[in-house]
Amino acid sequence: MPQRATSVTACHLAPCLHPAEKGCLHGIPYYPYVDERSMRTCIRNLSDSVDLRSFDHIFYVLQGGLFLYEQLTALQVYPRKYEKHSIEYHRHPVNGDRLVDKALPEGLKGSILVIDDVWDTARTARLIVEDARRQSAVTSITFAVVAYKDIVPERVEVPDIIVYAAVQVENRWLGGCGMDLGVEGPLNRDFRQLPVLVVKCS
Repeated sequence: MPQRATSVTACHLAPCLHPAEKGCLHGIPYYPYVDERSMRTCIRNLSDSVDLRSFDHIFYVLQGGLFLYEQLTALQVYPRKYEKHSIEYHRHPVNGDRLVDKALPEGLKGSILVIDDVWDTARTARLIVEDARRQSAVTSITFAVVAYKDIVPERVEVPDIIVYAAVQVENRWLGGCGMDLGVEGPLNRDFRQLPVLVVKCS
């Protein structure tokens, strides 16, 4: 199969950030970025572009992809035939070794949609694509994400895929809509569940 450059479609370009009054969640300060009404519109536009029924397999990446997965399946009244769609890929924070807690299953055929929170370095995406391409019956791989960061110097190439994003954003540390703002511990989940996008206070 010929290798094409990554094709990216962003449904909305977020305005350049001009920090407004700080918000605070459990004592952790943040700046608002994209409000709830705008995010609902962006995700609805993304849903219009990504027809879940056109894919043979759908997976969401833990933990970040669950928010968007639930949004898209609700908007499209998509029948969740299987309870476990989740996969988890990451690298060891110290030595960089490849870690896969929940890999793509074997025996996949046809088209795959992977739902995640953010497209930044694309390292997770590359791991997923490498696994998918080991299965010769996989014909296409598409990603749907909440946010696409426009300039990321450390981004790796992931050719021959399509990426749909609800919103295109600056390269900032984000929270909300599946993203954790870099918060550790129990508060991680609280930031992921925010229906807005916020950025970390520097």
